[in-house]
Amino acid sequence: MDGIVKEHIIFSHPAIIVYLTLLFNIMALHCCVPDCFGVCIIILIVKNRLGDITQLDNYRGITFCPLISKLFEHCTSVP
Repeated sequence: MDGIVKEHIIFSHPAIIVYLTLLFNIMALHCCVPDCFGVCIIILIVKNRLGDITQLDNYRGITFCPLISKLFEHCTSVP
């Protein structure tokens, strides 16, 4: 969605860790998350092609969210 893919993070300068840490800490400190972190695209995938495609139970959703929001969610999740 935002044009950032995992390779951008993997092959970026090691300082990206410092900047993302600062960003995530400031967001957590101020309890403020950018609105764009909540914007995602949901694509429905048919579970059983031989089943009834008119039934909602025959679909599962895949959500595409911005990569930085996924990183933030991973860092703030409790095990």
